[in-house]
Amino acid sequence: MGKKTLTADPKTYPLEGVLLALESGDQISVPFFLFDKKELAVLQPGWEHWLSQTEDEAARERESLMVQTSAMQYQRERQQDYQIERMKLDMLAAATGLTSIWEVLLKPRPGVYGRRTSVMVTAQNSAIAMRMVTARYPGYAVVGVRRASN
Repeated sequence: MGKKTLTADPKTYPLEGVLLALESGDQISVPFFLFDKKELAVLQPGWEHWLSQTEDEAARERESLMVQTSAMQYQRERQQDYQIERMKLDMLAAATGLTSIWEVLLKPRPGVYGRRTSVMVTAQNSAIAMRMVTARYPGYAVVGVRRASN
């Protein structure tokens, strides 16, 4: 019996799924069975319609764009829902006294184009609020911090 060895040559496998483009520019293939039922309900109709249109190149490109647009819109809506829920939790934490809402005043560092601005964050104290903001806005320097909630 001959022994099979793995080589460095790329291997290809047929896969029904979605090609995700990451922020870094990399692309990964995600098979349909890894998505939950709600996500499949959004993706599956576009996939089936795309399969039925594969004979005509122009129609395939058009359907591909429609599926990509639909997936991006769904992702944006999920991100917005997440941000809204996160904001609700932050407000609830501030209302119960677990955290406070802080206004952090910022100015651009030398050589950075921008204007003075302020950012509202929820944190337990002013030091944590300053660290959170400087991590998010590295091109800016903290001018001042004030508590915006009771």
